[in-house]
Amino acid sequence: LRLLPAIMRKPQSERFILKDFLGHPFLGSALVADFGSGSRSFALFVLINPDPATAKAQLQRWAALDKTRAGAPVEGDEATLQDPYNGRVQLLRRGPYLAGALDPDDASWAAFRAELLELLPESL
Repeated sequence: LRLLPAIMRKPQSERFILKDFLGHPFLGSALVADFGSGSRSFALFVLINPDPATAKAQLQRWAALDKTRAGAPVEGDEATLQDPYNGRVQLLRRGPYLAGALDPDDASWAAFRAELLELLPESL
C-alpha cells in the first residue's frame, strides 16, 4: 500500500483486485483505494507488472478501447482515456507500474500525479 498516497485516502477503502482489473483481462491485478473529501471522491489504482514493457503494452491496449482516439497510440507515458465501460481514466506509466485514477477532477489528478511520481520507483 506504500505505492498509494496517504493524503486524502479514505480509511479502510484499500483493496487488491487479483485479476482482470475493471473487467479488462489485459490489465491483470491492481491495488486500489478511494480518495477525496466531502462529496467528491475517486478511485486511485496501481498495477504492478513484471517489467516496463508490460506496463507500456497495457497502456496501449487500454488506449485502443477509447473510441475518441480513433486508434491513435499513446505518445509518452501519460494519457487521459475514455474507457467505454468505466468512464474517464487518467493514466501514468512509470517503469513497471501503470497508475491512474477513475474520473478525478483535474486539480485532484494534478496533485495525485505529483505524489505518484514520488512514490513509484523506476523499477521493482
